[in-house]
Amino acid sequence: TAAGGGSGRRKFTCTANHVIFTPGGERRAGELQVGDEVLVAAKHYDLSEDQRQLILGGLLGDGSLRYASEQNVSFRVGHGEQQRDYCQWKHEMLAPFANKMGKTGKGFGFDTIPMRQLTELHTQAYGPQGRRQISETMLAALDARAVAVWYGDDGTFSGSYERWGHGKAEIACASLSQTDKERLAARLEELGMGHPTVRGRSLLFSGERVHALHEKIAPYLHPSLDYKLHPPFRG
Repeated sequence: TAAGGGSGRRKFTCTANHVIFTPGGERRAGELQVGDEVLVAAKHYDLSEDQRQLILGGLLGDGSLRYASEQNVSFRVGHGEQQRDYCQWKHEMLAPFANKMGKTGKGFGFDTIPMRQLTELHTQAYGPQGRRQISETMLAALDARAVAVWYGDDGTFSGSYERWGHGKAEIACASLSQTDKERLAARLEELGMGHPTVRGRSLLFSGERVHALHEKIAPYLHPSLDYKLHPPFRG
């Protein structure tokens, strides 16, 4: 039995003369003692910056990281029936690391293969008891591409924009602490998107801040979500 796996441990059975890889070289299973270290496969994959931003934005939105072992973590995506095209776009963006997209209880989704690069991000994105959080490293890495994915997942656009010219944009972030919401709001201002009003369950953009936000993220928002943008930025 070794550490890892969804249950926190992995089991395998073999004969006493079966060769096991360890940090010190090959050893026979019968020679191993409780507490000895063994090696597991952990392949390195190169993610593009676009893929990293999609995963980062997804972690703020509807995505999650799934712990496979100390060396491997996968990214999971799920969307409703009406967002099938959006989900398909994410699947294509994360190729060749994305497993087959399939039907879920409420729509469509997929997982990536477990990847070693995502283990550190898992540590940054989840605090005690698995609570969502955002680290300084994640904040610094955040750019308009990630914000567009986050907005695509959890953003809404409403209000009398035809009468007043702006409307209101809101991004849900109920799972984050108040401190993390305020830090995110400050980072969005640094990115030229205006400083949103921090609410209990969301960040709210109004007036000129809606224009600033939509202008920055419009080039990266999937076309099927154009209805979430102010009319001049659609298409």
